[in-house]
Amino acid sequence: GEWTHKQKVEYDAYRLALGLIHYHNALPQQNRLDCAEWEPEAVGHSKVCRRPVIYVHDLGSTFGKKRSGLDLFGTNPRGSFSAWEPQTVFVNPGKCELRATLLGDGQVLKEAQNLMIERVARLDRDTVKTIFRVSRFNKMDQKQLRRLRASGAQNVEEAALDEWTNVFLKRVEEIRTASNCKAN
Repeated sequence: GEWTHKQKVEYDAYRLALGLIHYHNALPQQNRLDCAEWEPEAVGHSKVCRRPVIYVHDLGSTFGKKRSGLDLFGTNPRGSFSAWEPQTVFVNPGKCELRATLLGDGQVLKEAQNLMIERVARLDRDTVKTIFRVSRFNKMDQKQLRRLRASGAQNVEEAALDEWTNVFLKRVEEIRTASNCKAN
């Protein structure tokens, strides 16, 4: 069917949010559109969803990167700081063009960018770091921990959390400063 403008904005905001963690899998079975609240049923009328929600059913290969096209039998690196760190939300932030389009338009709506900026504004450094801490990212990537240990970090696990947090906040800033998003 035809999407409303609000649905297009929310879908683009969803795609921006997934860019923060570098989620790139557009398979329909990995992404769900569901209904959190239905309108009261009326006899002779179709069910109407009052509050639709979209979400990732299986995060799988996030916090990593998409595997190389040459790697036919491998998996996408996940939970790998060295793979995730160089990834970006946009392939071209000057044109607001997403790296992972998730089968949508390459360019996001300006209104979606504004919605994401409003939502992520609540995420200060301490909150983001706490999210990574409770998710055990201070233990996630053993290669990262060995690198930090070898570099002389005083507290390797805190240094790892700082790295994950810094990159996440850099991506938030990338969304905030992207320009030339699509007019509404």
